Amino acid sequence: MKLRGVVMLKTLITEYGLPWVINRSLYSVKLKMMRIIPFTEKVFEKTVNVKRINIFEIDAGRIERFLRCLSDKKKEKIIAIADNAVAGKIKAFSSTELDYGNPIRWHYNPILKINANESLKWYRIPDSNPEKEILKASL
Repeated sequence: MKLRGVVMLKTLITEYGLPWVINRSLYSVKLKMMRIIPFTEKVFEKTVNVKRINIFEIDAGRIERFLRCLSDKKKEKIIAIADNAVAGKIKAFSSTELDYGNPIRWHYNPILKINANESLKWYRIPDSNPEKEILKASL
């Protein structure tokens, strides 16, 4: 069993690099700590002020100049990606297209085709794949 873990760790380091493995490990520890010791949420959860973009203040000329520099093929690709996103089909992990529906269902797991409980904090929803864990989290 230990050998299997060593092989997996070596594969992760080879595929993603040591910095990613360390960061992901720390992230997993943080999630477990927040689930087990509730007051640690205050340490990790920060209030974020999001600046909303007023679409009427966007410099359309600048966007047009940028688009003019692109080939027709690249323009078509950008338009296709945008059209898919509007339809709720979003590319994930740089290669997999996931369908969240239209309008987008933000609590939907398009891989397992189930909804997570909307009342749960993000760190209470398991990030592993077993369907039973997601279902338990959504009860």
